[in-house]
Amino acid sequence: MGRHRAPPDEHDEPLRAPLVVGAAALVVVLALLVVIFVTTRGDGDDGVTTRQTSASNTPATSTPAPSPSTGATTSPAAKPSATASTATPPPPKTKRPPTLTLRMTGTSYVTVRQANGRTLTSKIYRKGQRKTFDQKYLRVIIGNAAAVHVTVNGKPREAGRKGEVETFTARRK
Repeated sequence: MGRHRAPPDEHDEPLRAPLVVGAAALVVVLALLVVIFVTTRGDGDDGVTTRQTSASNTPATSTPAPSPSTGATTSPAAKPSATASTATPPPPKTKRPPTLTLRMTGTSYVTVRQANGRTLTSKIYRKGQRKTFDQKYLRVIIGNAAAVHVTVNGKPREAGRKGEVETFTARRK
């Protein structure tokens, strides 16, 4: 006997529709979970200013690029360069100091969380890096207390010992 193929049954089509709808719903739910995960990771901007300084403390300057149409260069005041437009703007000037400023004098693990438990940063910082936070309430964990110079509301905090884990709360005044 040869191979025979049965004609499609009109009852098979209604069973495929729920499977297709279910698969589409699963894809939508997974995409939503990815979006939620990415937006709640906590190491984004969210009012947190990061400054990284070099040993020379020399500000970076950008040279304007030649105009593609004329080949001439324009002044930086007349037309901003692509580098200047992608740079992070400086933090707004305020009359009071930020709630917390961390200046790394060595390598240390630092975690900073808001009152609601949201993690603002949780990573290893190297010598010369700075991190500034200006939230009302911050819970701070420093893995190597001697390697971080801490300022709370503009007042320096006494440094801990090398290798000591320090946990404290900073409140805005």
